[in-house]
Amino acid sequence: MARVELRQDLNAMMARRVRSTVQELTRRLAAEAARRAPAAKVWITAADERVRPAHRKADGQTIPENIRFKLARQVYIRKGRRRDRRAVNVAGGMKIVPGEWVLAREPRDDDLPEDQKTRCRCIAVVWPGAIGKAVRAEPVTVTATGARGRVSVRFERIEESEFGTSGDRAARFLGGAVDIVAAELRSARARRT
Repeated sequence: MARVELRQDLNAMMARRVRSTVQELTRRLAAEAARRAPAAKVWITAADERVRPAHRKADGQTIPENIRFKLARQVYIRKGRRRDRRAVNVAGGMKIVPGEWVLAREPRDDDLPEDQKTRCRCIAVVWPGAIGKAVRAEPVTVTATGARGRVSVRFERIEESEFGTSGDRAARFLGGAVDIVAAELRSARARRT
């Protein structure tokens, strides 16, 4: 009859081995996601008194390149007074409509209403690598039932970028990274057998 005696530190040893394996996998996922991440783009105005209110509000908006900028909808309100003599719009001109938006791939986008694109002097600047730099492999947590690795990205409207919207294509850089790393693991396993 054979007798097996287990090491006292077996749980800790297995936890270290699982942690390092999952941490390496998480690191590989993060590296692949960073490589596949779309560029960012930034809305920049001419920064003078002629910039329309919606564009002034959008100045500096930094989003993934595969989705559209959100510009506040604006309306023209003429200068005047109400019947009680209170000013409606002291200076007259364009005013932002709170909570309403129009979408634009770039300044002067053909899909914008005329009041948003006519004589617009704004530009959109592409920022390669900005989202990739925001990808993080977080520390692995080990519990009694398993180990969990996590890759995160903190960037404005990143969910819309990953999954797309009704008008914007999905970047699928995180999901694509999972597919690639999983294929590499299957290939390595097949070579070993």
